[in-house]
This record gives sequence, structure tokens and C-alpha cells, in this order.
Amino acid sequence: MAANPMIFVILFLVLAVGGGLAWYFLAGPGKAAPAEPPAEDADAAAKAKADAAAAKEKADADAKVTSLYPAGSFIGVGADNYLYSSASMSPVNWIRIPSSNPNPITSIRQAEDGSFIGVATDNNVYTSASLSPAKWVHLGSSSCCVKSAIKLKDGSFIGIGMAGDLWKTASLSPVIWENIAASGSVNSIIQLADGSFLGSGTDYKLYKTASLSPVKWVQVPNSGDVKSISQLTDGSFIGTGTNDHLYKTASLSPVAWVFVGSSSCCVKWAAQLTAAA
Repeated sequence: MAANPMIFVILFLVLAVGGGLAWYFLAGPGKAAPAEPPAEDADAAAKAKADAAAAKEKADADAKVTSLYPAGSFIGVGADNYLYSSASMSPVNWIRIPSSNPNPITSIRQAEDGSFIGVATDNNVYTSASLSPAKWVHLGSSSCCVKSAIKLKDGSFIGIGMAGDLWKTASLSPVIWENIAASGSVNSIIQLADGSFLGSGTDYKLYKTASLSPVKWVQVPNSGDVKSISQLTDGSFIGTGTNDHLYKTASLSPVAWVFVGSSSCCVKWAAQLTAAA
């Protein structure tokens, strides 16, 4: 018996109408489409993910550096003009910093940005962004002739001339030294937190001046005998004695030098790192 074509037409219509009604009731205009995250939430999530990745990358980079010469550790200039590091002052355990004297550095200071200013045996100024490794960049013949140099809080620089007098330059590019009148004679100088200056004189006593314009050195009582001076992050001071050993005093009023120990030998200068190197 032949199938009636009409049956197929009716069956098709039933399926089409039924499917349409099902779509209408389940996903049609009367039903909300599945919610998508707001655009701002997606942007915030992407930003958080990117920030986390950047933070991890920085932490990994910092770990490589701080494992070598972390903030709070110490550096010193040895009698051989190599640089040395020690994790602590109790006890001191000097370890030579590799390749730290392609042109032997006789003086080094860390700037607030963590970089280093060094003076070599040619009495020219060099800079290095890091100590791991140290890559000293010569600032040119105009940087001569000083025994040491430091960066001041105002961004300018002070150098100690060959006669122990002070010289100032507004920049290191280029270096243009200008003599500071009646400023000598010192072997070492640092700027204190209040902006004043502390120097170790050629007589190995400590002197203070509130300003460099003009310089008015006032001797710190009972402060000898040290060849160089630096301040630690806790506010105390470390001085290098005339015997190349280190001494520490908690204050300048009064100065009460305490011998750091025989293991602190033999350096011409030492300081605490304020940033990882």
C-alpha cells in the first residue's frame, strides 16, 4: 500500500512547529541568554594576571641579585683594591667580589638609586649599575682628579680632591668640578639624613659642617682615630681605623668606638648596602 504524501507533510509541520515552540520557550525572546562576564570584570582579571606575572618576574630577578649582595649586607675596599662583601658585621667574613677591579677601584659609594660611584687608581670617576657583575663605565678625563666621590640628596656630586679639599659638580654628564672654598682637608665625607656633612679629617678626627656654603668644620669630641666613615641604616657609624680594622659607634654624642673584631681587617673603607647590588 503506497504511503499518503499528506502524512509526510503533516509530520514535517508538527516537527517544525514543535521545535520552534521549544526554542521559544527554552531560549527564545522570553528567556535570557546565558550571562557573560561584564567587560570590566574581564579586564580586571586580565590585569591582575599580568600584574601577578610581572611581580613574579621581578621577584625572580631580585632573588638572583639579593642572594649575592642583599640590602643590609656590607661592602669594603681591600688593601689590594678589590671589592669585598660580608653578609654581617658579627662576625665579618670578607669575600672578594669577582672581577671588581679591571681598573682597580680605590673608593666606592652607593647612590640612592642603588648604583655605584667609584674612583680608580687613575683618580678618575667610574659608575656601575650593579656589582653582580660590576661593569665600570669611565666618565671621561674631566672626572679627574679626585680620591672619592659621593652623590648628594639634591642630585649633585661631591669629590675629595688630591689635597683633601672638596669639589662639586652638578652632574656626571659631563663632570665639571668646581672647587668649594675653604673646604679642606678631609679623607672621607658623607651626607647625613638631616642634610649636614660628616668628614674624617687628615688628622683622623671626625668633623661636622651644617652646610657646604660655607663649609664650617667643627670637630666631634673624642672621635679619633679613623681614616674613613660611613653611616649604617640603623643610624650608627662604622669607621676604618688607622690599622685597617673596623670600629663602630652607636652615636656621635658621644663617640664610643667599639672594635668590630680582627676579622674586619683589612679594608680602607666599608659601608652597608642600602639596596641590593
